[in-house]
Amino acid sequence: MRMEAIPVQQQQEELNLVDLFQICIRRRRLIMGVIAACLLIGIAAIVLMTPRYEVEVRIDRPYENEVALLNLGRTSATGLRSFSSEQVFGYFTREVLSGHAFERFFRELYLPSLSEEQRQAPEAHLLKAAQKFLAVKPPDERRKGQLPLYSVTLAADDPDKAVQWMTGFLERAAHDAKQKLIADARAGLEVTMHNAQRDLDELRLTAQRKRLDRAQRLTEALVVANAVGLRDPQVTAVRPPSSDQMSPFMDGSSLYARGAKSLSAELGVLEDRVDDDAFISGLRDTESKLRLWEAVLQSDVGKFDVYRLDGEIVTPVDPVKPKKGLVLALALTLGAIGGVLLAFIVEAISNSRAKLPPPRASAEYRVLPPERGLRTNRAEAVT
Repeated sequence: MRMEAIPVQQQQEELNLVDLFQICIRRRRLIMGVIAACLLIGIAAIVLMTPRYEVEVRIDRPYENEVALLNLGRTSATGLRSFSSEQVFGYFTREVLSGHAFERFFRELYLPSLSEEQRQAPEAHLLKAAQKFLAVKPPDERRKGQLPLYSVTLAADDPDKAVQWMTGFLERAAHDAKQKLIADARAGLEVTMHNAQRDLDELRLTAQRKRLDRAQRLTEALVVANAVGLRDPQVTAVRPPSSDQMSPFMDGSSLYARGAKSLSAELGVLEDRVDDDAFISGLRDTESKLRLWEAVLQSDVGKFDVYRLDGEIVTPVDPVKPKKGLVLALALTLGAIGGVLLAFIVEAISNSRAKLPPPRASAEYRVLPPERGLRTNRAEAVT
């Protein structure tokens, strides 16, 4: 006789917090296993990740006495303006923020620390990697109550290396800033000296030409005076001429009226004059400034500071990456969440299998007792 399988009616059950807690209790080994696996992965990440140590410093402008040697010779006597600490610090900040400073850090500090195999990578990739180790931030003017200081942060895989990189970066930037500042100061002074020397040459040339013009006029007046027979000047002490009448007598067409003796004497003096420096107004003052400027140009400015550290460079003790506590806490959290979710999935699969109907039986067999005289059993199928 064929028997029909009775289908099992599936009923939707609602789970509450107690059921969820019981599932977690039943699958606690699975949950603990997932947590342990995540913790092992976190520990392996801490061990295998390269540590990163950071050194951060804040820089401020130098004091006025720290730039005093730079202003040697820049006084009111020379007419040269002195450099303020703000101007000097501006050279340093522009250098620190420039691509030239990063290029020197990359070439002279970062690349030598890499192995030969690491240096074989494309330069663009190495530059991108080096940019992650150096950061220069200008002051945030919006933060009230804090000094507007520049911040320089440098990272490395070793604390001593981070300190060496920071020291080398600041020293190179300060050296380049000093060189540019001195070059600008010398260039400005050389231009000023060149302009002053050109003015002096022009004044001397002008004075020489005026002397030659005067000699020419005296020569012509002397010819006229000799022609008319005038030996003495035609001016009496009793009645001197007025100023407007004296001008042509001295320099104009009536110059011959001075007489041959006076004209010959002045002409001889002009012809015997070697230079006209004594007759150039302001020449000696300009020459004095030129001597002072030359002394400033030849003098050694000595040592001066272009920045000042707000504090000291301290060797870091703990790495900023990886943060062990954060990594372990994250691994524990992910392990707990993943373990609970996996426990719910396994529980759902197990329940769904238990609720499946049993397979339908196609036939049943019954074993009949053996008949007499036969040594074998015969089975009869009953449908």
